[in-house]
Amino acid sequence: MSDMGKMWREEHEAYKIRRDHRLEDSMAQLESLTFNLNGSPDFNVMELTPYHFRITHPQKKGCLDIYPIHKKYHDVWGDQRGVYKNLAQFVRNFFATQLSRSM
Repeated sequence: MSDMGKMWREEHEAYKIRRDHRLEDSMAQLESLTFNLNGSPDFNVMELTPYHFRITHPQKKGCLDIYPIHKKYHDVWGDQRGVYKNLAQFVRNFFATQLSRSM
């Protein structure tokens, strides 16, 4: 194997490791969104595929699709797409703004 081939193979392995860490981190954040400190449901999280989740809030309008591997989202009702940095913070802010939009 050439040096260039070896370098690309190592880079590909490093990429897979980073991707797996992003998924693990996002899954932990999704679990933290499911229940608040009182144990009551905060957000409804439905797994559509292992890499695609739908989040809704019991008392607020809105439906948010999350793709944790690439840190992307799709606002289903507003038909907007984008990227996020911190999943839990983004979801909370998203539904807080949905409440003000519906009034």
